[in-house]
Amino acid sequence: MRFGHDDHLGLPCAGCHHEFVDATTGPPCLTCHVTDVKVSPLLREQFHQLCQSCHTETRTRGQASGPMRRCGDCHVPDTEF
Repeated sequence: MRFGHDDHLGLPCAGCHHEFVDATTGPPCLTCHVTDVKVSPLLREQFHQLCQSCHTETRTRGQASGPMRRCGDCHVPDTEF
C-alpha cells in the first residue's frame, strides 16, 4: 500500500491518528486507505498485516521505528509505502 503524501499535506496527522495523540480511537484506516489486500477491521491487526514489516526493517537498521507523535519523524515525502 502506498501512502500518498501529497494528498495528505493539508491534513493534521491527528485527524486520523488520534490514538498517538490523546489515546482516543479514530476512524478505521480503511475508511480512507483502500487496498486490494484483505485486512482485519481491527486497527492492531491492520498494523500487523500492512505496516509492521516496514517498522521492523527500520528498527533492524538501528533507526527510530515508532511509536512517533509526528508522521514526519519517519514518513518523509520521498518515501514510498
